[in-house]
Amino acid sequence: MNTLDAIEASPSVIGEFGFFKKMGTTAVLFVHGITGTPTEMKFFARQFELSGFTIACPQLKGHCGTFSELKWSRWEDWLESLRRCCLFLNQHFEKVFIVGLSLGAILGFKLSLMHDLKIDGIVALSPTLFFDGWNVSTTQWLIGAAVVFSPLRYICTFKDGPPYGIKDEYMRNRVMKILNGRKEVSKQIGHMQVPALTMYETVRLIRSVKKDLNKIKAPVLMVHSREDDLASLKNPDYLKKHLGSARVETLFIDDSYHVIPLDHKRDEVAQQAIQFIESI
Repeated sequence: MNTLDAIEASPSVIGEFGFFKKMGTTAVLFVHGITGTPTEMKFFARQFELSGFTIACPQLKGHCGTFSELKWSRWEDWLESLRRCCLFLNQHFEKVFIVGLSLGAILGFKLSLMHDLKIDGIVALSPTLFFDGWNVSTTQWLIGAAVVFSPLRYICTFKDGPPYGIKDEYMRNRVMKILNGRKEVSKQIGHMQVPALTMYETVRLIRSVKKDLNKIKAPVLMVHSREDDLASLKNPDYLKKHLGSARVETLFIDDSYHVIPLDHKRDEVAQQAIQFIESI
């Protein structure tokens, strides 16, 4: 084990817009959402840093850059960004935990299946296998499926809009301000227009993970809002039934939408996640 003072994560490990802060001998690997950025995890990760955990959040390949870079990135590319960072953390820290948001949580599940890595536990925030929240209509879902599963996915895009997965009006207004300013939006909050090809890659990722859920053995804490606008409670229910972990805990919250790290209950959830990690 190297001396902590000598450890630094290079851009090749976390990317230009990722973050790393060394503290204790237990590291927490944060995984931002697909089309999101490390920025959406910073407020949340700060709580872990204050509790003495080393924190790291790599920039997933294709993110924080141009629309074209996002469009042509594959889920295997996103996973490789995580694997590279996790290898670094495994080399320098005694324990490594994953905290993933939405499809970032699904990537975290996939990462835990890689035999060259050691994952001590997973915190899945709004884990998403099914896009069936209250803000996703049947018509939207059918049109989206028709596009994603046809050659139209190479030319079409989907536009994100209010409430942007955030119930907290102050945080939502900050997002709106960044959008209206139109300066470095992709680096701060990601793209509001999502390539249909990227959605196709999320489907491929979900299919790959679903077939191997019973092989995931790391302890899991799932946190899901009853008011999630993108993914209903069907998601944690399905995962609890199919995960192979001996320890699977579920925390249901209110007064938040999908992006828990930016919403009303972020501090409360962070403390619950910290307690979960400390118990392992």
